[in-house]
Amino acid sequence: MQDGVLFFENFSHGEPIGACTPPPPGSASFGYAIEQTLYVGERKSETGETGNADFHITDGSVLSRLVEIGAFDGARSIGRISLFWSRLFISEKCRVGTRQSPQTNPDKLSASENGGVMIGQTLEILESGVVSLASDGFIQVGSLIDDGGLLGAVLVRDFGVLQGNGTIEGIVAMTGSSTLSPGTSPGTLTINGDLSMEPGVMLNIELGGTAPGEFDQLVVSGHVAVGGTVNVSFVDGFAPSVGDSFPVMQFGSQEGTFSKVVMPPGYAATGAGGEKTLSIVVTSVNPSVPAVSVWGLIALSLLVLAAGTVVLRSRFGSNTA
Repeated sequence: MQDGVLFFENFSHGEPIGACTPPPPGSASFGYAIEQTLYVGERKSETGETGNADFHITDGSVLSRLVEIGAFDGARSIGRISLFWSRLFISEKCRVGTRQSPQTNPDKLSASENGGVMIGQTLEILESGVVSLASDGFIQVGSLIDDGGLLGAVLVRDFGVLQGNGTIEGIVAMTGSSTLSPGTSPGTLTINGDLSMEPGVMLNIELGGTAPGEFDQLVVSGHVAVGGTVNVSFVDGFAPSVGDSFPVMQFGSQEGTFSKVVMPPGYAATGAGGEKTLSIVVTSVNPSVPAVSVWGLIALSLLVLAAGTVVLRSRFGSNTA
């Protein structure tokens, strides 16, 4: 699809193709079937024109063997797919984004209002790609295997973004300088599978209060290989106090450490690890401290270390404002 917006709504015709596991509960047919590849956002190579496109699916379902969102052939073509109370069945692979620098208008796959994407093999999120879940949106990746688990993966590449409220069924691998942002001001992202995070990964956490539901949470049923940086921001006018604790991660098992926790100016925090949780604990508060530049923070850190300050580290590490 090129240069336009396509809406699918309230449809129930068409025949399935290929294999998509598992099939939609209680359904024997798909709304619309595409035999090979669904391209959303494609450059017209014969003319050089860009082909920005949006594909909205409401109260229906689409099946395709492959899906590619966004393209680059000398110039970017932006693609976006959004699902509302709908299903997108992909029997093999889905790619979101291209290997270009992050964009203000990214290629995007979003699912909300119980909308879901079911992929047979792999979901790959590249540099210009964003996958966003909200309001019980979900992604399931992989084919069922003998023990009832799923064989497949969500691969988030350098500068790709995975965000929102919802559920992912399958393995998630965060690589390079990719970003993981659970919740939507704030909320919970659940991964029913394993999660790995390389050292350059950014985990964004929003804190809006101390009660459950007022801060972001990442819930992983399986094993977590921790790495990267935790970047904390405050929402809804919230200002934490010393000793406030936020269990931002839950998991089945865990290894590794975060290199640091980055707090807003005037605040410092460390990490407290339980058997199956990791929490952010506020250790000092000085809201009068003004915001400083990155270079100013580096200089301040050098001065603090020169003064002999001991920096305590846990599974999260710590930061000093």
